[in-house]
Amino acid sequence: MKQLSAAALFISGALLLLLPRILAPVCIHASNIDPKLGAFMPCSDAAAMTYVIGAITMACSCAVMFAPDTGTAKGALWLCLTLAGLLFYGYLLTPGVCHAEGMPCRASTLPAALALGAFQVFFSLLGLFSIGSFDRLRVAFRRRA
Repeated sequence: MKQLSAAALFISGALLLLLPRILAPVCIHASNIDPKLGAFMPCSDAAAMTYVIGAITMACSCAVMFAPDTGTAKGALWLCLTLAGLLFYGYLLTPGVCHAEGMPCRASTLPAALALGAFQVFFSLLGLFSIGSFDRLRVAFRRRA
């Protein structure tokens, strides 16, 4: 199960790297926006954030895949989970990022980034459950019942 979550996280990281430029271009890469105008839009910051999160997610998934001990894998999975939270923060809560009506990033990049973030949260939690990160919590709930 750990290997499956690592492979899925690697794929989500690769898709995050491809998302702002190729799969669902943000405004700075869209053909109907003036490049001079797009360079100063918050979408360019969202694109840069997506690149960084995708690259770190890919590195963390390799650490999970090839980690000799479970401590390293747990740390890398927790980092992937945190990065997914940053992805949600960057696209949903940051004012102005891909929220202007009629912009290409609102219609394509925003939903795709959020879907990849949800995918990353699911497989990070799946990996953490398979490694046994929540065993103490499970035992505490059994004692109360």
